[in-house]
Amino acid sequence: MMFATKREKVWSKTSAEKSKENIKRCVLCGCFFFSHSRRRKFCCPHHRVVWGEYQYLLRKKKANKLLEWEQGLLERLECFIEKERAKNESLLSATQQAQGGEM
Repeated sequence: MMFATKREKVWSKTSAEKSKENIKRCVLCGCFFFSHSRRRKFCCPHHRVVWGEYQYLLRKKKANKLLEWEQGLLERLECFIEKERAKNESLLSATQQAQGGEM
């Protein structure tokens, strides 16, 4: 009488994509953040709104349909994005120097 051997598992409940660490970099400011979501690209909802408005104004500027007040808004958004990136770059460089290595 032959005994049945135990079948090997072909799949597992946790896929490699779900189990890896999801450390992402924000599109707007460049800071790192942790998220379980696969689609999330921004560290906070405010940055998502600002980035969407910024992209909308850039498309209007390319089509030469930008109004006078929208030009001022575009300049202020560009200034805000530069400040956010500069703030996070200085924070990241200080963290790297404290760790004594590069990422």
